[in-house]
Amino acid sequence: MPPKDYRKHEVNFCSSVSKWADKWFDLHSDLPFGSSEIEEFSRGSAKRSDLRIYGRSEQGRGKLLISGEVKLPGTPLGRSPFDPALMQDAFDKATRENCQYFFTWNVEEWALFDRSKWDAPTMHERLVGHWKLGLKLNSPTDISLANIHTKIFSDFLPQVFTGIGEIVRGKTKGDFSLAPSDFYIAVLESHLTGPLGPVRELQDYLLVKCEQDKAFDSRLRQWMVDQQWNFDRTDIDSWRGAVDRAAHSMVYVLSNRILFYQAVRRRNYLPELAIPKSANNANAALKVLKRRFQEAVEATGDYEPVFFPDESQGEWAALTALSGANAVEAWRKFIEAVEKFQFKEIPTDVLGGVFQKLISPEERHKFGQHYTDENIVDVINAFCIRKSNSVTLDPACGSGSFLVRAYYRKCQLDTMLTHEEALEQLYGCDINPFPAHLATLNLAARNISGRENYPRMARKNFFLVRKDSREFCILPKATRTASGEREREVIELPELDAIVGNPPYVRQELVPRRGETGVIDDQTKEYIAHAAQLAFPQLKLTGQSDLHVYFWPVATQFLREGGWFGFLTSSSWLDVRYGFALQHWVLQNFRLVAVIESIDEPWFEDARVKNGGYHPPTLCRCGQARPESCSLCSSETALSLYSWRA
Repeated sequence: MPPKDYRKHEVNFCSSVSKWADKWFDLHSDLPFGSSEIEEFSRGSAKRSDLRIYGRSEQGRGKLLISGEVKLPGTPLGRSPFDPALMQDAFDKATRENCQYFFTWNVEEWALFDRSKWDAPTMHERLVGHWKLGLKLNSPTDISLANIHTKIFSDFLPQVFTGIGEIVRGKTKGDFSLAPSDFYIAVLESHLTGPLGPVRELQDYLLVKCEQDKAFDSRLRQWMVDQQWNFDRTDIDSWRGAVDRAAHSMVYVLSNRILFYQAVRRRNYLPELAIPKSANNANAALKVLKRRFQEAVEATGDYEPVFFPDESQGEWAALTALSGANAVEAWRKFIEAVEKFQFKEIPTDVLGGVFQKLISPEERHKFGQHYTDENIVDVINAFCIRKSNSVTLDPACGSGSFLVRAYYRKCQLDTMLTHEEALEQLYGCDINPFPAHLATLNLAARNISGRENYPRMARKNFFLVRKDSREFCILPKATRTASGEREREVIELPELDAIVGNPPYVRQELVPRRGETGVIDDQTKEYIAHAAQLAFPQLKLTGQSDLHVYFWPVATQFLREGGWFGFLTSSSWLDVRYGFALQHWVLQNFRLVAVIESIDEPWFEDARVKNGGYHPPTLCRCGQARPESCSLCSSETALSLYSWRA
């Protein structure tokens, strides 16, 4: 759409908002707003704000309270309300009008800022309100669709003006202030997943390209299989879901690499990251990024697993993420926004949280993953990691919460422990590439100045790790071949001192079975049940067992005598039929140290499993009522279990 046309749409939309606002203000005399006006259709950099809100007054128009910029989705400045140029434009216009509050709104998201925070060095410290429409808009004409129009005027705008009214009257002023990490997350999300952002560009590209190019369709399907995804190409909903997941995964992993480059750039005097206008296609843009990433690897000593996670696949996923008609420009805008971040002000552990939170609760549900509060992670780690040299595994590590806190736990137990020594004793595995890449990044980020920074992270299905073939992952070595290439070494999973984690919660009816279309065999109920049977032949789990149950025997087969095991799980195994076999297995093979639950703390904020009270088991494996007094149960192998119920 030509600029003149979308500008007309923008003016018409602002006019509708202004008329609606005036009527709404009349009906809500409790609010401090009296009237509104819009900018006339004109040109020039000194033009007024798109929408202006005035205070309530007994006579005439009141004081100008709020001014701001409205940009429609699908337009260059409508990508994000946190576009640096858009925020600066709104700030400058509010300054000329001596207006305290200013906003940016791309219809999907409204961001409100307080200009009176004069000493705030960054824009995030001026942000006092942030509202999301909750719908995806891709074109200026989307705002005229009936369902979207209704959502904007019947739900969204009343929330926004009610919230702003409370801020203007001082009722909630200052309560909203975002930490730098939360502001950066909001900026990253809006640039990555908003209108004209890389995710939506890639979604459209993948769907169209697969219809036009059968070879590409085959390559994408193979990539999905490599990621251990289940999907049915012949089912439209299943396929669209897989494409949506692929777009998010490819974009998130590439964004991780870009963000980590920015995190280490100033510490290592690296060049500014930018995609020049001359790099106007996917191949040229990827060449620029890879050159910068390689410079970062060489300058830092190494971060090869972070900067080149897909090297064995020839960077196919990264190249695909940069493809599409407007993809390179979308990434260019993302990098420009990231460049404004003051990474030196963000502690390393906070930086890890930025990456972790980028994946939404909705996306996590697809993976059966639920990120865990650090407090309960520390409790479990304190039970299980008893020595500084404890070799520790999280078999379904997600973004690495347990491993990062285990790192700190080990360093607390031995202040002389080096970064490299700590990493050598931590093992993580995750079936999905994005969380696994997050875990690699989060562990490596514990010491950005460290050399040979190689987290022992396996990006695969943990049920493929077997005792007779303990190959866990492949890592680069410090040495190089005669041709200059870095050598590689196979890392085996050793005997473990501690196993911790929050295995994925997937109800048994959602675990795929053999024979279902598009199902990967090693993710089927039959395969993982066989893996559990191989680990502990005497364990007879029923077909009604939820997914997390199978992680118990498959993981603990690697636990040494005297080792510790602690999982955070749902409490269903304590009082449903499938849990009886698991309870018997626990009492036959371990010394049960603790079962802990809380009915008050939402350890799984986005996973409500079941309700009701429970009575922990009191019988030892020999049937005595007081296990601590049983002389037959004195095995030094101990089991710590942590169970939660909403």
